[in-house]
Amino acid sequence: MSENSAEQKDWDHTRIWQRQCRERLQENPLDLDALFAKAAWLAKTEDYEKCIETLEVITKRDPFYPGIWMLKAKIYGQLGNERMARLCLERAEEQSK
Repeated sequence: MSENSAEQKDWDHTRIWQRQCRERLQENPLDLDALFAKAAWLAKTEDYEKCIETLEVITKRDPFYPGIWMLKAKIYGQLGNERMARLCLERAEEQSK
């Protein structure tokens, strides 16, 4: 398989995944799994502000959602907000006990 066809295959999978995520959120805008997937995609595309907005929606609905505080810590770190990154990391550590 050539590098180009491998990249195309990855791109096709990404588009399918995005479509499924969008469909789930149209059916239920508070689908936490779909929101987390959206936030992960926003983080990957470096849209950190929208990522945090999406993570806040999840946190308000379920502050114990798996991985939420670690992802928030990472994103706040990317935004240069070390205070919030540290607070989120502390929350993640508390929940892992």
